Amino acid sequence: MKIAMAFLFSTISWGAKPVLDIKLNANTKPEQKAKALLEQFSRDYDLKPYLFTSSIVIEERAVPHRHPILTLNTREIGEPKRYLTVLLHEEMHWFFDLPGHKKKIETFVAKIKMKYPKVPSRNDGGAEDDESTYLHLGVCYYELLASLKLLGDKEGARIFETEDVYPWVRKKVLEDRAFIEKSLKDSDLSWMSAN
Repeated sequence: MKIAMAFLFSTISWGAKPVLDIKLNANTKPEQKAKALLEQFSRDYDLKPYLFTSSIVIEERAVPHRHPILTLNTREIGEPKRYLTVLLHEEMHWFFDLPGHKKKIETFVAKIKMKYPKVPSRNDGGAEDDESTYLHLGVCYYELLASLKLLGDKEGARIFETEDVYPWVRKKVLEDRAFIEKSLKDSDLSWMSAN
């Protein structure tokens, strides 16, 4: 257990751009750098369509996760565009967690299971368990689309393809984009189109 937890509150607002509430876990130099990157992203990109929560905690050694507060680590701060995609990935989880999506997710997972009745374990490129792997096909699909829209096709695809988290999921998203998009649409989880 930590002896103390330092929080730094930051509200960033530039015109119509999103407001981010960023807290630092221990106020370390890497956490400060990560905060500066998020602030830079707010200036350089229109993040508003991709943000489903504005509360973010940066914790240097944490595993990035979405709940109870979106939490990022500092692992990718040396490659800022990749760090942006980590934020986008966690924000896509928040999209799936929106009220009213539970039954829609069940429908989506049922459709995905028909194509992939067996999925790999985390050690073999999947997620924490089968259900998480199925859900990550949707999460990573939208992460890819957001990355392509913000970073451009070449850079967005390069980062997505070279990410070492959930490699099986990412491979299937690239191979079966049309199927995943249709499954999301048919499940009423269509949010962002590839067009």
